[in-house]
Amino acid sequence: MSRPQRDREPEPVDLRLVDHEAERQAAAKREAEQAVAAVMQREEVKARLRTDREARLGRVKRDPRKALALLALSVFNLYVWLGDPEWLRFTPPPAPTYDYYVKGWQMAVAMQADRIETYRATKGVAPADPREAGQPVRGVTYTRRGAAAYTLAAGEGRARVTYDSSADSTARPTLRRLLTQAVGPTGRAR
Repeated sequence: MSRPQRDREPEPVDLRLVDHEAERQAAAKREAEQAVAAVMQREEVKARLRTDREARLGRVKRDPRKALALLALSVFNLYVWLGDPEWLRFTPPPAPTYDYYVKGWQMAVAMQADRIETYRATKGVAPADPREAGQPVRGVTYTRRGAAAYTLAAGEGRARVTYDSSADSTARPTLRRLLTQAVGPTGRAR
């Protein structure tokens, strides 16, 4: 069985709570308005001071050196980008000459001959392999021709340089003699 429902009356609302909430909202609104008013008042003071200063000093003068420096920098920038200055261009170095290669190979042959002559002076014979005389110079070929004679050659084509130890009559050739005895492609001493 069901009970008959009674109409309930709404509970009374405590008006003190409602009043507190309204007061809090009103206080927050007043506080925000006061903060905005304070900021606006500061801005007004700054604006007034700025106008007073401009009135005292007259028109604010700009430094002409800054404008001149900016103009000069802009003109220089245009010159670099559009003018194609020669001092900015890269020019590769010239190709090495024939003499450059010949002198390089002569020096390599002279260095290898000096190592072999040092070995020959201590051992009495030319080495069977150039590595016996020390680290061989790259690009120089060594050919042994007898117990004490040898031939060194370096270079290619027109820049070929050769040295024959049997053509040198001294016991120990100097570097100057080695360089002058290294024969170039024409067959004469260079």
